[in-house]
Amino acid sequence: MLLKDKVNELIKNGKISETINLLLKYADDIDKDVVNTIYLISAQFSSNETDYQKNLISSEVYRREKAKITNAIIQLVNDFEPKTLKTEVIEKEAEKEPTSLFSQPKLPESDSMERKYKLPNIQKLLVNALDDTELNQLCMFYFEDVYNSFADGQSKTQKIMKLLDYCKRNMKFQYLLDNVYEQNTSLFELYKPYF
Repeated sequence: MLLKDKVNELIKNGKISETINLLLKYADDIDKDVVNTIYLISAQFSSNETDYQKNLISSEVYRREKAKITNAIIQLVNDFEPKTLKTEVIEKEAEKEPTSLFSQPKLPESDSMERKYKLPNIQKLLVNALDDTELNQLCMFYFEDVYNSFADGQSKTQKIMKLLDYCKRNMKFQYLLDNVYEQNTSLFELYKPYF
């Protein structure tokens, strides 16, 4: 089965996030310009979903933007020669994957002492998946001690370092990852592995 056919099948079923994830999964086998376009589409999709969930845009605007994103994916896939994939490979992978291709298994709020987290990957995720306002909201709702330590004029990088330090001292990395996943699923996959 061609990647193009699998993408069209996912789009027909309204699975835009899974479509983007599939394209990103095979991005190494695709032209660099196409990869950059996929990342751009992924960011647009994530932004549209987040804005809609936060009631920042109307249903009409949401549907219109989602249609534009869908059309951009279809056009992109039609414009390049996709990698040929065997149906069995895609089906076997689908059996192994959870229902959401972006999902990360949820663990208890407190991390295992033995788990070794990859701080550079987590830092990249925070820098790219959250803007300054979203970082402030994340900390205000889920990491109140960190939020209360923020000073006026403090940079996003300084805030992220405080948050990472707090999570390290309090074994809260999985809790942090679960919450960032909820806020920006499309970029979450890009910076794995986190441990």
